Amino acid sequence: MANRDDVARRAGVSGATVSRVFNHPDRVETGTAELVRRVASELGYRPDKNAGALRRRGTGVLIFLEYRKGGTYSWPDMRFFNWLYADILRAVVQAVSESSFRLEMRSIGSLKHLRTLAGECDGILAFNTEEREYASAVAGTGIPYVCAHHTETLTGFSRCSTDNFAGGRLLGEAFYAAGYRNAVYVSGHLKEVEAHRQRLKGFREGFGGEVPLIETPVGIDGGMAAAAVIAPEVRAGRIDAVCGVNDLTALGILRGLGECNIRVPEECLVAGYDNLPVDLGLSRRIPSVDLRLGALYRRAVQGLVDFILRGQSLDFTLAPLLVPGPLLDPPESSS
Repeated sequence: MANRDDVARRAGVSGATVSRVFNHPDRVETGTAELVRRVASELGYRPDKNAGALRRRGTGVLIFLEYRKGGTYSWPDMRFFNWLYADILRAVVQAVSESSFRLEMRSIGSLKHLRTLAGECDGILAFNTEEREYASAVAGTGIPYVCAHHTETLTGFSRCSTDNFAGGRLLGEAFYAAGYRNAVYVSGHLKEVEAHRQRLKGFREGFGGEVPLIETPVGIDGGMAAAAVIAPEVRAGRIDAVCGVNDLTALGILRGLGECNIRVPEECLVAGYDNLPVDLGLSRRIPSVDLRLGALYRRAVQGLVDFILRGQSLDFTLAPLLVPGPLLDPPESSS
């Protein structure tokens, strides 16, 4: 089996540089780090993570933590989000494999179980952290941690966050720039979910006005119910575009408008959020926003490693990307 010096010779760097790539990647130039990792992969080299843990007097373990919250924020279509979770898990596994730590996954149903984790790992990456109670419990373990996902409002915590306000604003700006003037927004769970409130707020700011809101259960069925209300308004010329709080809601709106013989996007644009591949097989893509969750969780792992090794907590927000689809096609009535 190849060792550190074999990698160093093949890559043309020092053995110390190879060690830094796996233990302190922030101290190595990106190009050099990529070269070392590629050579290591070709040679089958894996750093001795147990030795690294002994040097740090730690466990060498990072825990990727899921908290099964329960509550009312759930609907049958949530299984579609497994696409996103696969991207997240792939990014976490890859990022940890490039460090000197090992990954363990835990799932808890009560925050009181966090008390036992402090002695079992060197750091915690808390998945899908939105509630301050959850973040406080993770921080209360007294070990390095990063709260990740929709953490915009969790100021004062070590966090890695999406930017739902910016994503909503991107869609609102694009709607207006494409010539749409009579948009409505479809959402639900606004009291329970801060991310949904931020998406609506951002959309309204980007569109430049108080966009009417249709509240409905989130998901395909809720979107179809909203479409029944929207369709007569489209025929009357009072609505020319609809933004759903997520792609599943948008897919329901799309189906419902189709059943009402409303042509999308010729008579009414429909857009969503999350960039799920729910529009596979359709003739045109549903415009959406990509939160870049794979990149977000990779950055969260890097931040957690840095917190462990250097004592520096993380405060990072990742900008979303617009996935326009036919968004820039103006409605037929536009001049």
